[in-house]
Amino acid sequence: LKTSPTSDFLLVVRWDDSESIMTDGPENETATFMPPFLISRQIYNRLTFEQTYLHAAATHYLRVNDHRLTYGAEYIKGESRVEDVRRNFLSFLFLPLGIEENPPTRNEIRPHYLSLFVQDSWRVTPRLTLEGGLFYETTKDGTTVPIFSSNHFEKERVSPRLGIISHPDRENTFRLGYAHYLQSPFITPAQLRPTDIAGFTIGQNALSGTFQKDLSLAWERQLGPLNFLKVDFFKRKRDAQIEDVFVDSYAKKTSDFFGGGMEWNLIFNDYIGLSPSYTFI
Repeated sequence: LKTSPTSDFLLVVRWDDSESIMTDGPENETATFMPPFLISRQIYNRLTFEQTYLHAAATHYLRVNDHRLTYGAEYIKGESRVEDVRRNFLSFLFLPLGIEENPPTRNEIRPHYLSLFVQDSWRVTPRLTLEGGLFYETTKDGTTVPIFSSNHFEKERVSPRLGIISHPDRENTFRLGYAHYLQSPFITPAQLRPTDIAGFTIGQNALSGTFQKDLSLAWERQLGPLNFLKVDFFKRKRDAQIEDVFVDSYAKKTSDFFGGGMEWNLIFNDYIGLSPSYTFI
């Protein structure tokens, strides 16, 4: 909904119900000596994943002078169901002896995610842009594969985001981005909340229900009219909830990792281009 040339309201309400079935086999094959016989076993696994959720979000994009302001709310609530069925096919000298079916393992969780956010992009000068945001996020998630306990954990955070974009000249651009965020337990096709800071995508290498901190740096240079080079570096810290089946509770696991890459873009015409890249983590 466009209320004025500088104001846009976006609203999404979506109900999604999906099911996927994965069948693997043989997972492995073993030979068991049962004197005086040799019995072979092949294990097949059938995994059914169902997800149903309601997704509602509203965002207001407002342009005031040199500011680009975004604020709104997002809410996702649903159910995730997993069923794991494992079958053992027994044979003797390639002759089938029968099928041994293990009792199915089922898991059901009811996660949700709520976000209230505001983010601003301020063009201070033609060569300098500052970005900042504040997110209130709360999530309730649980464990699916490979642990089937239907337990839940909850998290609540107030997360900042900061970004700087500098153009010292026409050929060079420098970017710096820093973000805290909770990763939603749902994968949705549409997101109205800001998904980047200073041009860096939020949520890369993140896992469902985790709390992550991202620091990203990049240098971009225009080598020619249709020739561009980009070098970037990132450092990320992830806090994940790992379930301990022996004590029936969750423990926090922290992972630190970093990486970077180089990308070269050469455009020949409107239809053909070359874009080799190298990335390490």
